[in-house]
Amino acid sequence: MFKHTITAAALAVTGMAHAFVPQGGTWIISDELNGAPGRGFAIDVQNDTVVMQVYAYERNGQPTFYMATGRLGDNNIVDALLGRYEGGRYLGSGPQSGVERGSPGNVRIRFVSGTQGFITLPGEPEKELKRFQFGYDNSPQALLGLWSAVYANTAGRIEHDAIELTRVTQGSSFSNGMAVSYDGLFACEQMIRGTDAGKTQCVKFRSSTSSESVRSFVMTWSVNQGEGSWRFSNGSDDGAVYANRLMQQSGRITGLLRKVPAEPTPEQANNDAALRAALEALAASR
Repeated sequence: MFKHTITAAALAVTGMAHAFVPQGGTWIISDELNGAPGRGFAIDVQNDTVVMQVYAYERNGQPTFYMATGRLGDNNIVDALLGRYEGGRYLGSGPQSGVERGSPGNVRIRFVSGTQGFITLPGEPEKELKRFQFGYDNSPQALLGLWSAVYANTAGRIEHDAIELTRVTQGSSFSNGMAVSYDGLFACEQMIRGTDAGKTQCVKFRSSTSSESVRSFVMTWSVNQGEGSWRFSNGSDDGAVYANRLMQQSGRITGLLRKVPAEPTPEQANNDAALRAALEALAASR
């Protein structure tokens, strides 16, 4: 389960503290999210190229869309012409290509994280923009699934864990429950109160015969990705952690491969009380 490797790639990982790629998907302007139909943004970043589609409305109420393509600079800012398009295919039509019909001006986005930024649209002041999460919430059930976690430290060392969170039970007083791994050695919870409210914290135990916490984590989590920091419980080392969900609780693979999931592994240990105490201590220490 635990793999160690020392590689030159570690220098790239540990040197990326201020460089990031915004998550691809649906984004919204924070103060426009009211449960009613409104504007939406589809943003994708590949290499350093940003493509953004804007779903909006004309003055007369008719729907329209815009598209902008630009380069994501080293300062995490993209500034690009916002083109307006019309005349393309409609439902039931034959081949028909859309055409660009002018532009209202440039759009500027400055990303402050992979899930948050600030957008300046033509004729509007700067507004907060964020990744729209609609399939997951802050419940412990949202953390279930198979995860891959990669840890890096400043010495250039990289380690990897495969973590399968399979069930939910009572969490610390800082959360509404914790997700526990099948082997009883790993637990995570989404914080709903305290200093780290809105973040996810996790602890890892050494073995099923010991209640000793060997590593702790505090991460920002969104959809199928998490990023944050880790530290050894004895304080001897710390660094960055990057987590990706490989499989949903249902068994659906989240990546490119399609395969039959392995047979579920039976529970091997129940360290719930010790895991809960470790999470309680971790949250209280911050």
